[in-house]
Amino acid sequence: MKKLLIFIIAVFMLASESAAADFYQFHLSAGRSSINAGLDARRYINSGYLKTGIGGIYVSNDDEEYTIANVKLAVGNETLYPGLRCDLGFKGLIGSVEKEQNEGDIGAIGFFGSVAYILSERISPIPIEISAGVCWVPDMLSFTDLDNYLEINAGIGVYIVDNAAIVLSYKHFDIRMDNDPGEWKMKDGVALIGLELTF
Repeated sequence: MKKLLIFIIAVFMLASESAAADFYQFHLSAGRSSINAGLDARRYINSGYLKTGIGGIYVSNDDEEYTIANVKLAVGNETLYPGLRCDLGFKGLIGSVEKEQNEGDIGAIGFFGSVAYILSERISPIPIEISAGVCWVPDMLSFTDLDNYLEINAGIGVYIVDNAAIVLSYKHFDIRMDNDPGEWKMKDGVALIGLELTF
């Protein structure tokens, strides 16, 4: 299973590097005890666009410490409704989690979807984007010590110039592990503020 996971992640990374992207989006944000970063590439195709990306988050607080890296491959569309963008695809996850006396490794292929909507000029004279997303990993696609994984994201971005936005976001993690000494879980929420650049 580990070899399969490594192979799939490598394929995602090669797809990200080889795609002749129409543009890139980089984000970097931090919280009280966390840092989050990522780079996405988007290439337009006949019926929408192909999106690939890499990213990761590191959190260390009194009770938990975890590092989760991801690669993603998705298709998206911007034509369903003016200002609305929808993505649907797969996300590969790898990392580690520590909580109190428990620790374990994460390896998974998950399903993810996201939506983003830019408010119209009638509502806000300043471009504001509201976004949300979810990543879910069932037991059958969980490897190493992971049993189930759920990540929920929500954010709001205020564009200070055409290609740069200040973003406030929140991530909620519900991670269930199954390794020595037995089943255990970690739930955590992370508030972040950062910058998103499009080029």
